[in-house]
Amino acid sequence: MFFVFETLSLIYLLLFSFIFTKLKRKIYKLSTSVFLIVLFFSRYLINPFTNNFLNSFFLFLILIFSTFIFFNSTKIEIIFTKIFSRSYLFYTLQIISTIIILCGLLEFIFFWLLQFDKVKLYSPIYTLKVSDDIEDVSLINERFKSLDKKYLTNDIDLLIKVSENSHLVFHPIYFWEPKKGEYPYNKFGFKGELKEIKKEEGEIRIFFLGDSNTEGEDLHSYPFLLQKKFEKDNKNNVKVINAGVTGYTSYQGLLRFKYYILKFSPDILFLSFGWNDPSTFFYGYDKERKIPIFLLKFYDIFKNYYTVKFIVSQNINLTSKKGFDDLERVSIEDYRKNILEFVKICNKNGIKLILLTRPYNIRFLKSEKDFRKNVSIYNDILRDISKNQNIPLIDFENVFNRLEDKESYFIDDCHNNLKGFEIISEILYDSLEKYIK
Repeated sequence: MFFVFETLSLIYLLLFSFIFTKLKRKIYKLSTSVFLIVLFFSRYLINPFTNNFLNSFFLFLILIFSTFIFFNSTKIEIIFTKIFSRSYLFYTLQIISTIIILCGLLEFIFFWLLQFDKVKLYSPIYTLKVSDDIEDVSLINERFKSLDKKYLTNDIDLLIKVSENSHLVFHPIYFWEPKKGEYPYNKFGFKGELKEIKKEEGEIRIFFLGDSNTEGEDLHSYPFLLQKKFEKDNKNNVKVINAGVTGYTSYQGLLRFKYYILKFSPDILFLSFGWNDPSTFFYGYDKERKIPIFLLKFYDIFKNYYTVKFIVSQNINLTSKKGFDDLERVSIEDYRKNILEFVKICNKNGIKLILLTRPYNIRFLKSEKDFRKNVSIYNDILRDISKNQNIPLIDFENVFNRLEDKESYFIDDCHNNLKGFEIISEILYDSLEKYIK
C-alpha cells in the first residue's frame, strides 16, 4: 500500500507541476512547481531519520499543500514576486533547490532500486556446494526448508545474500551486521536484554561472540537458554548478550569487538569462531575486503543514505574469484593472530575471556578440497592458545564427539538443534559458577 501511495503521489505532483506551469507562464508559477518537486525529493533526504508513518504523513501534507497553492495562486504570486525582486535571494534559492532536487533524486532512485533488488550493495554470497548424496541434500533441505526459492539454483547450490531486505545489512567495516531494532535484535543489534550502553550498578554482562551457531535461529540459541537459567535462579543482575552473527569469521568478530562491543563494558566474553574462517565460500581473504579510507570517513557522516551505501559498497576491494577457489577466508596464521588480539584486548580491559571450540557434525568428506576437514585444526589453535596464555577453554568439539548419538544434536553439519543448545547452555552455566556469585 505504501508503494502505491508513493507512486501515485509522484505522478500527481509531476503532472500537477506541469499543468500548473502551462496554465500561467509567469516565473512564479514555474518556481511554485519547482518548489513542490523540492518538497517531494526533500523527503528522501530526511527519510533515513524518520519512520514510514512520518514519511507518509509528510507526503500527505505536500499533497494538501499543493492543492492549497493551486486555489490561492494570487497570494502565492505576491510572495514570490517579493522574493524574486531580490536577485541574491533568487539565485540562492535556485542553488539550494538544485542541490536538493539532485541529491533527493539520487536517493529516490537508489532507494527504489534497492527495494526491488535492481541494484546491489556489497552482498557477500555463500555458495554451498553439496554432493548429490541423498543424505547430504536432506540435511541442507532441513536447514533451509523455509528459505525463499529464489535463493536456490541448480538444486545443489544454495545462495544466501545480504541485502537491505534481509535481517543483515551492509556495513563497510564488518561487511554486514544485524538490523538494529528489528526483531529478533534489540536496538544495539544484539539478541538479549540490553537497555542502555552504560551498565547499571551491580550488573554483570556476559557477551557471546561467534557465528551462526552462536546466533541461533530467532531467539533459540544457547545464550538465550543460559539467560533463562540465570533468571530461574533469580540472578537478574546477570545479562547474557548474544552478539553472534551469521557468517562471521574471527576477522569480522575482532573488528566488531574493537570498534563496537567494547563500549558496552563486557565482564565476560565467550568466543566461538572456527567454522567460517577456513571456508572458501568468498574466494579470498576477509582482510583484503577493504574500502578506501576517505570513503570510510565519508560513510561515517552520511551512512544513513542509500546513495552513499551504494557508492561505498561498490568500492570495496575484493579478491578476484579466478584462481582462489581454495583460499580460506582467514588463514591459520591470521586466525591465531586474531585470537591473540582478543586475549590482549580483554586483558587490557579487565574482561574475562573464555574460548569455545567450534562443534560440528561431519561424518564423511567426499572432496579433499572440502574446507570442513580443517575445522579441527582451527580448534587446535584455540587449545594451544588456551594452554600457553592461560585462558579458560571449553572444548565443545570433544564434548559432542564423545556422544554416541552425536547426529541427534545437530540439524546439519555445523549447527546444533535445541537439544544440542541445551547441553551447551548447561555446561556454560556450570562453568560460570566460579565467576558469578
